[in-house]
Amino acid sequence: MAVIPRGSNQKQVVEALSQMSLKRKLTLGAVGLGSFLFFISFFLVFNWQHVKGNERLVTQNFRTGVSQEIVSSGTFFYVPLTTTVYKYNVGTEKFIMGNKALYNGKGSDFVDYPAYTITTGGNGKEQPATFSVTLQYRLDPTKLVALHNKAQNSYEDLIIKPALTRIISDQATILSVLDFYSGTGRVDLQRNIEKAISEHPELSGAGIMVETFVIDSIDLDKAYVEEITGRQLASQKKLRAVEETRAAEEVAKRVEAEAEADKLKKIVEADAAKQQRVKAAEASAQETKLAAEASRFQKEQDAKGLLAQGTAEAEVAQKKALAKYAGEAGARQAQVEIEMARVDLFKNMKIDGVLPEKTILTIINGGKDVRTTLPAAPAGE
Repeated sequence: MAVIPRGSNQKQVVEALSQMSLKRKLTLGAVGLGSFLFFISFFLVFNWQHVKGNERLVTQNFRTGVSQEIVSSGTFFYVPLTTTVYKYNVGTEKFIMGNKALYNGKGSDFVDYPAYTITTGGNGKEQPATFSVTLQYRLDPTKLVALHNKAQNSYEDLIIKPALTRIISDQATILSVLDFYSGTGRVDLQRNIEKAISEHPELSGAGIMVETFVIDSIDLDKAYVEEITGRQLASQKKLRAVEETRAAEEVAKRVEAEAEADKLKKIVEADAAKQQRVKAAEASAQETKLAAEASRFQKEQDAKGLLAQGTAEAEVAQKKALAKYAGEAGARQAQVEIEMARVDLFKNMKIDGVLPEKTILTIINGGKDVRTTLPAAPAGE
């Protein structure tokens, strides 16, 4: 800092201040130039790369060569004068080989390579077919150094495209166009190509892992397409006619089946009604039979009761009769009753002559000999 002496006039003061401003400016300019030269030298000596999560860096030193260490996500500083870095996307990527107009007008920036045309068929039926395809793949980070050493960033052109075109040729040229142009044949061809490219040793060995393969389009000659379309329409019409015939047959079968079912239903209902009537008649007959048997049993019981009662009464009467005519008193009783019967017999009879006593007794007593019980009348009476 400059010192202004005492007693200095105004001119001396101004000169002193000017000297101080100039020194400050020179100092600041030197500092700024030094800083600028420092940053220039820093950027010339150092550089950095920002690595995303789906990215990896492979570094190569001019003296030691390619490093086996893979740089993952983050910020990586290096000296560009001695080190070169290569960035790779290890996420899912698409490899498109097809007609530019097919992909929604996205143009050459979206399509990697033009569509691939091969000649299919044989035996006079050769036909050019142009394939537009999409291969979806990703890189194996553990094999990234080997892929870098083999093809660096040109692996699509040097590895994927040759392998894919060769496999499409191998799979498609053995078939006729009609075998893979549409329908299940196209699906089978797509599946076969995907399997072959997934197992291809050049891709798997380099760490290129196939996720999906799609045939976006197969372009044929316009006249041939019209011929195929005509065949397909004719085939569809034929199939439709066949299906309509089958449908009509099914309707007829259904109507017949419904009629047969209705007939069977009526038969079953009639049979069920008949069985119901038979069961009702059998039940009525059984009921009548049971009632008759019950009545007969009741009558038998009644008859047995009456028989038992009559027997008991007869026995009582017999016992009374036996008791009545037992002994001498019974004999006298019998004689009295005989005499009373004889009187009653002859009350209303007109007899011209007198009957012997024996005849009278025979009439009264039924011809039994009662001489043992009754005394004979005196002679002459």
